[in-house]
Amino acid sequence: MLSAFSARLDEFANLAAGGSGVLVPLEAATAPNRMAGNFVIAARLDLPQQPSEQCVVVGLLSEVSESAARDSLVRMRLAGQTPEAYQFNLSARQARTDAEKFASVLDLTVAFSGEQKFLSLALCFCNGVAAKRR
Repeated sequence: MLSAFSARLDEFANLAAGGSGVLVPLEAATAPNRMAGNFVIAARLDLPQQPSEQCVVVGLLSEVSESAARDSLVRMRLAGQTPEAYQFNLSARQARTDAEKFASVLDLTVAFSGEQKFLSLALCFCNGVAAKRR
């Protein structure tokens, strides 16, 4: 079973790279009423930071029904979207942090604009920094 899987691994990876997911029986069923079999599932991973490269996940399911193999494929396809969702969440957090930093600088700038003397400006700066760091 593993040798048949290893021999056809490139074929399964190429099938998965071209579509959304692949479910293939590893060998032709010997008995038409056989309930369990060996299936290969494969799905493409979405990697937004490297769109030119393709990445696939290929798995071998041993002695499972076809409906269980289909369910596993659905879960694998959902897991394949995780890198893209993580990257999106990371960039959203970074944008929020950058906006907060910019807003705090603007707040200090507004407070400084009304001061004419150095001592009052220095006190305003210290108060502003202390208020932001609480």
